[in-house]
Amino acid sequence: MERQSGKGGGNSVKTIVFASNKGGTGKTTISCALARSFAKIAPTAILDTDVTGPNVMTVLDVPYKHAEFDLDKFYPQKVTEQLEAFSPAMFIPDGVGVTWTGDERGEMIRELLERVEWSKDIEYMIIDSPPSTSDELLTVLLQSNPTGVVIVTHGSQTAIDDAQRLISVLENEMFNIPIIGCVRNMTDVFGMKPLDGIDLLGDVLTSDTLDVDHIRDLIIERLNHDR
Repeated sequence: MERQSGKGGGNSVKTIVFASNKGGTGKTTISCALARSFAKIAPTAILDTDVTGPNVMTVLDVPYKHAEFDLDKFYPQKVTEQLEAFSPAMFIPDGVGVTWTGDERGEMIRELLERVEWSKDIEYMIIDSPPSTSDELLTVLLQSNPTGVVIVTHGSQTAIDDAQRLISVLENEMFNIPIIGCVRNMTDVFGMKPLDGIDLLGDVLTSDTLDVDHIRDLIIERLNHDR
């Protein structure tokens, strides 16, 4: 199988960063669900860039093994015929916490973006970023050259406030990265309060009724519209 190094390969790969400025919004659950959905229509990869809480492989519900190495390359794990995944959990013993500095975590993310060998035919690269607007997210945004960002939030005021702060970062001229939209998760828990100023992907999205294929199609529509 032919493979390509880092950053999802060439310009034909659409890289979508899933971001949240608050933990507990269901971002990893959403990004993994969307990765599986994209894999129904095209070869897809998902990269976990949360070094201190790498949960992608667990959420995907697949047994994972320690990373395979070949010189300076890391090899992803096959999840389905059209879905590959890689996570820092593949380096770290089960149950062991990482107490790295922000610089060390940023360096790990840079290595993941550069050294993971994805299959040549990958069309969509999903990046699950850690919650925050600090070192890890900045490294992801600056190093991955994303096609766009999807914000995941829920309806609580604190989550809305943090989502607005994240938007201000993405719209900063330092990044100027297209915001594809915002998934409002868990509205069945937090109610129907509008997210003023945040462009939603669809209307009512809840943890129980989330139509990930519909969200996938909305993302693709917006990606194609921005080309």
